[in-house]
Formats: sequence, structure tokens, C-alpha cells
Amino acid sequence: GKGVGKLLLAALVLIAADHGIRSFRAEVLADNAAVLALLGSVGAVERPGPDAGSSGMRTFDIPIPGADEAGESRWQALYLLLRHAATSVSQVFRQWWDERPSGVKG
Repeated sequence: GKGVGKLLLAALVLIAADHGIRSFRAEVLADNAAVLALLGSVGAVERPGPDAGSSGMRTFDIPIPGADEAGESRWQALYLLLRHAATSVSQVFRQWWDERPSGVKG
């Protein structure tokens, strides 16, 4: 729950868009609620398969926004990456602040 998954996914999206990749696929354990929520938040589309659910795995296609466009979409991907990084840093700082030693004044 520190936002590392979002940060990594945003970095992958940025790099993929830069290289013209239109989508990529993720295979996830069916009981991995955190990753399933993350994929849902980025618009991943589940690919039903003949053994979906019975194998304990779920498969998703993750669209890369603006992979065919240059310029604006890359800035959007960079913005998302930086926003997720800032969120992660602020969460770590908040946790540190709440658990800071008693000698540190605030």
C-alpha cells in the first residue's frame, strides 16, 4: 500500500508509449486484490479465456494511452508518473512523521 505498484506501472506506460507500444498484457493471481484494483484503475480489460478462473490466474490487456501520438500523450504519461511518485513520497513522509522519535519536534 505504498504506491510502488502505481509508480512502476506508470513508468512502464511512459516507456511503452515512447516506443510505440499500444498495449501490454498482465497475468495476475485471481486472489491478488491489490493488483486487480490497480489494473482496474488504469482501464485494463480482462481477457476471458477457456480456463479463466479455474487456473487461479486472470489475464488483462492494459492499453497505452496515446501510443500512436507524440508530444501531448507523452507529457500526460510523464505527469502520471510524477504524480504517483509524489504521492508515494508524501505517504512515506507522513508515515515517518507519525512514527518520528519523540526528540524530533514538529
